[in-house]
Amino acid sequence: MKKMQMIIVACALLIGATTWGSLHAANFDDAPQRMMGHRSHRGGGGANLLGKYLHENMMVEVLSQITKQTTETVRKQLKEEHLPAVLNEYKIDREGFHAAMQAKKTAQINQFVADGYLSSDQGKAILGKMEARTRRHELMMQLVEKGVADGTITQQDAQLLLPPHH
Repeated sequence: MKKMQMIIVACALLIGATTWGSLHAANFDDAPQRMMGHRSHRGGGGANLLGKYLHENMMVEVLSQITKQTTETVRKQLKEEHLPAVLNEYKIDREGFHAAMQAKKTAQINQFVADGYLSSDQGKAILGKMEARTRRHELMMQLVEKGVADGTITQQDAQLLLPPHH
């Protein structure tokens, strides 16, 4: 039973990490259909929901560790407020939070490799996509900040280019 749960968690982490925030780089959710010759479609299937829940639970754990609040308290706050409001309330730097989430995801992927649920190559591929996405985000931020500073783009344009939580 525990092995099955770990396999489900591993699959969901691969799917969910890409879907809900930090890792939009890969589309693992429709890979089985593509491999079997089926057309994929973007539905809200169970795997997407599982991935979303895993990501939310990971956020709760990270915030709980940072704020020293119980997971129940953090979960309740996130249901009542958006993440940026919770980060502001506890004066948590967004980049610091993002780094903590990345570290948690990396540790989980490395554990899946160590446990044999992912091959070393699969783990490296996932971590490579995570790293590439982080680098793309950093470059976009730099370009937008430079554009605003030199007047190439307006602050309003910058808001269109950046994710809503910035």
